[in-house]
Amino acid sequence: MKRILYSIAMIAALASCTQEPELTTKDSSKVQASAADFQCDDAFTRTTITQSGSAAPTFAWKAGDVIGVIPMDGKTVQSNYEISKIDTDPRTATFDGGVWALKEGKGYAAYYPMKPEFVMSGGKLEFSFLGQTQTANNSLEHISAYDYMYAPAVTASSGTTAFNFKHLVSLVRVQITVPKTDEYTTLTLESSASWFAGKAELSLADGTMTSTQSLKNCTITLDDIAVNSGEVLTVWFATLPTSALDGGSLTAKLYGKDSFSTIELTGLKTFEAGKAYSFNCTAGSSASDVEYVDLGLSVKWAKCNLGANAPEEYGDYYTWGDIETYYEEGYAQEKTQKHWKSGKSKGYTESNYRFYQIDTVTVWVDEVVDADGFAITPGGEKTTIYKGYTKYMPESKASSNGFKGYFDALTQLEPSDDVAHIKLGGKWRMPTDSEFAELQNNCTWTWGAYKGVNGYKVTSNKAGYTDKWIFLPAAGFRRGTSLNTVGSYGVYWSSSLAADNPSDAYYLYFNSSNVNRGISIRYDGPSVRPVSE
Repeated sequence: MKRILYSIAMIAALASCTQEPELTTKDSSKVQASAADFQCDDAFTRTTITQSGSAAPTFAWKAGDVIGVIPMDGKTVQSNYEISKIDTDPRTATFDGGVWALKEGKGYAAYYPMKPEFVMSGGKLEFSFLGQTQTANNSLEHISAYDYMYAPAVTASSGTTAFNFKHLVSLVRVQITVPKTDEYTTLTLESSASWFAGKAELSLADGTMTSTQSLKNCTITLDDIAVNSGEVLTVWFATLPTSALDGGSLTAKLYGKDSFSTIELTGLKTFEAGKAYSFNCTAGSSASDVEYVDLGLSVKWAKCNLGANAPEEYGDYYTWGDIETYYEEGYAQEKTQKHWKSGKSKGYTESNYRFYQIDTVTVWVDEVVDADGFAITPGGEKTTIYKGYTKYMPESKASSNGFKGYFDALTQLEPSDDVAHIKLGGKWRMPTDSEFAELQNNCTWTWGAYKGVNGYKVTSNKAGYTDKWIFLPAAGFRRGTSLNTVGSYGVYWSSSLAADNPSDAYYLYFNSSNVNRGISIRYDGPSVRPVSE
């Protein structure tokens, strides 16, 4: 199997927004493929863009690109065609199938970037919009991995077989005049409705993309991009086209190492496939208004659970490393009440968990016959199920827990996966297991009711801080579609992975008679109590 590079070039100057070159091929083992530039949104003019004076990103094939060619009979596995020649116009290239050859008169579609593990089972495959990371100010390099494309079916012939690719995504550019010189780490766009697609499914029959994971926010990780006060930070991201926010607005939260700003993005419109959109805004200087208590320990503890407005409110419930709750629209927590109003949930389950993947792979196995023509083994479809964790997995546990053997060296949540940091910004984050131990060992824990809510009053034993305390409500935890042990147990995530049992992470838990630390399955939904350095 040839190596696959998920990359395209984004050229600095806009040559044309709609032109598509004419194509020809010479033989049936080679095909030609073209893709148009992204079309220009009204906001892209030469007076507002700062990207080398260009008006919109343009497309070009790059050496190493591979397309997947799909027979429309649904019975044969895909063919991989690797680029062999880029034409004078870089939007057109010749791809060579090597041992693969198209059959004359048979219909084929194509997609990009090719996924080598995909086989023709159900005619659909999943693409992800998660994990977009921009490495430099106004860089488009990361977009290449998310520029999903599809070429409608054509009939192979001895003369010409040409695929005309269409971009399936919308590109969005956000230009922010920053208030402070800083190294910026994250831009999060938040909506009141779940209109962002975390994952989407492509139908290879007609090229339609449908969201399979709906989120209320879109997070673009910035690789510590340094920007001076008053200068413009330009952030790009790819998204599934949507009409949900036509005429609406988004809340943009910009995080730096020493700053945090909230901005309203207005003038939104219907995002169409193959188009690029631009928004300009100015971030006001602001700081997180989260109230905290200094207990004289190594970190300061927030007064409230994440998602709560008062110490007695339960707040939201999160799986470990996820930045979204799993509530269905219309059943979220009542923020104005001190008790959580139980409602419907999408389910805190393994299959919903952000860092867990389940793939069913089906291949066609030909029948085996003996020398006399008798079938020894019948032909048919063979199905294999692959499942496991896709992040935070030690190498020693990869064979039994990692998805297809995946492993890494991460044992603490990264900032992009720390919901307290994502939601609050600045230096706010989830506590480590050792910080929970410090809280447990250096405070007096008194069970009781605060404003009618059961929980612990945690009072510092440190000299000079013995009048300082926080309240941890017994908010219970989410598992599956149920809310459990409310009023009798408190369960709080740390940011620490249980490396010896990496399907679990460390947490603090308590009831009326015990306070302890332990481990729980990552897709459970405990509370989060933020800390700040």
